[in-house]
Amino acid sequence: YMNDGIFKLEGRDPSGSFIQFEKAYLLYPTENTANGLLISYLKAFQLKTKKDTSHAILLAKLSRFSKYEISKDLITGEFINSTNTLLFENGKTSEYADYFNSLVHHLKNNEIKEEISFTYQYETGRYYYNQGKYFQAQPFFERALELKPNNQDVQGIYLQILERSLRLSS
Repeated sequence: YMNDGIFKLEGRDPSGSFIQFEKAYLLYPTENTANGLLISYLKAFQLKTKKDTSHAILLAKLSRFSKYEISKDLITGEFINSTNTLLFENGKTSEYADYFNSLVHHLKNNEIKEEISFTYQYETGRYYYNQGKYFQAQPFFERALELKPNNQDVQGIYLQILERSLRLSS
């Protein structure tokens, strides 16, 4: 599997390569197979320009290589890039939700999971808030507040939403 992974990596088939390296790592978990796996994940991730669930799964798999300087900031930064592309540039809220759910499902690190979850809740709430859809934004800001109750931005926007809701209800 390792030799085939190397062959596919050299043949510019990083997706096929990481599948072979995953098999090799399961059978023989050494530093060399881990290095091959990391390289094939990175190549596949770099070539994957579409922000979809397979992109999210690759990002989650990369997050497991913190030992190899794949930092929490790198993972959350990539998620923020996907947020900008899917949500703010293209307005694809359902695809963004699918991306987020797939990523969180495959993440192993709870600290990264929490940061990604906060970003998702906050940015989705902000997306609806900026469109004047306050009732749609409210549950996202509530969940963001549960994750980070001391965040001043979330508190301020949430209070504005509550104020507008009270005005409209009277």
